[in-house]
Amino acid sequence: MKTGKYKHFRGRIYTVIGIALGKDDGKDYIVYIDDKTKKYWVTTYADWLEPIPFEDQEKYNQRDRYQYIGGELT
Repeated sequence: MKTGKYKHFRGRIYTVIGIALGKDDGKDYIVYIDDKTKKYWVTTYADWLEPIPFEDQEKYNQRDRYQYIGGELT
């Protein structure tokens, strides 16, 4: 998973800053910032990679929920 900018299929831009390990469940979580509101968010790695519903794929011309658009952090 690359850090950097990702576009949500509905158009919002988020910056992934890293991956965190869940203390209680041991799952990988994506830690990211909403570029518009500057709020921090977390979601499971599996949810991040889940494809969008088929009916939305044509509407948004995108299969993935989040599409990498660059700006990898170092």
